Amino acid sequence: MFITQLYHKGDNRWFKYMISFILALGALFLGQIVSTVGLFGLAAANGIDMSKLSDPYDILNFEKMGIHPALGLFIMVVGFAITLIIMHFLIKPIHDRPALTSYTARPRLDWSRVFYGFGIWALLNIGVEGISYFISPSEYTLTTNWSGLFLTAIVAILFIPFQTTCEELLFRGHFLQAVSLGTKSRALGILIMGSLFGLMHMGNPEVAEYGNWLFFYYAGVGWLLGIITLMDDGIEIAMGMHAANNIMGATLLSHDSSVFQTPTLLKVAEIDMFTNMFAWYIFGAIFLFLCARKYKWNNWTKLTAKIEAPALAEQHTAE
Repeated sequence: MFITQLYHKGDNRWFKYMISFILALGALFLGQIVSTVGLFGLAAANGIDMSKLSDPYDILNFEKMGIHPALGLFIMVVGFAITLIIMHFLIKPIHDRPALTSYTARPRLDWSRVFYGFGIWALLNIGVEGISYFISPSEYTLTTNWSGLFLTAIVAILFIPFQTTCEELLFRGHFLQAVSLGTKSRALGILIMGSLFGLMHMGNPEVAEYGNWLFFYYAGVGWLLGIITLMDDGIEIAMGMHAANNIMGATLLSHDSSVFQTPTLLKVAEIDMFTNMFAWYIFGAIFLFLCARKYKWNNWTKLTAKIEAPALAEQHTAE
């Protein structure tokens, strides 16, 4: 339904998606320009000599930029909010269909699914880190910056969902539909868009620190969320899970190469990224199992079946 609904909703010719793709890139560029100018402007206003920041990732280190981490986090994600708003309101005039059709095949957004995805993934994260902390407490440092953590948590809860929903709309919503429809294959849609999601994150500081093999971590996130989206006919669960993942990253646990350089409840000096990725795949599989069981996903063959127009599919079924 999430893909096949487009056969009878709106204008989904390839050049329309090319237009929306170009505009999406423009919206992303605009959003990142706004965030970058905001961070550099605040740093300059605080008397920071930008020429002395030799590491290109210093812009993500709000302490070095002389910016309160909560304010820095807000400016960092506000660019994604701009992109989300632009893309949301461009779908209707470009494709002549409601923006909702790129979020879900349901008549309205199912917020219970958003909260389910958020809650289960947050519990898995908290459970794993809680167990690790009690097994090896010496490897962790408990925060002493409680006021900074409190303000950062407020900003994270309120505004990180704009960033993650923006990415879900682009990678699991609008353009996953485009690639799947164009190739007539959900599997290719998941593979291509998940891989592009991985490539988009190759500029993260973790990659610079630990190596390009982290592509398989980020792409794995994209592949998993793509499977969930197409099995559930909407991005609601993916929206919740992605938001929980990033909010936990900004408030629960960090390390020196984290993309979010904010006060977190716990911090580790070093992290075994290979073990971390392996554990993520395990818990991703658990999360997928829990979602499949709750929402009764039984037709797994649709992920590999050729996508056909509804009328043609019904004719083949009748034969």
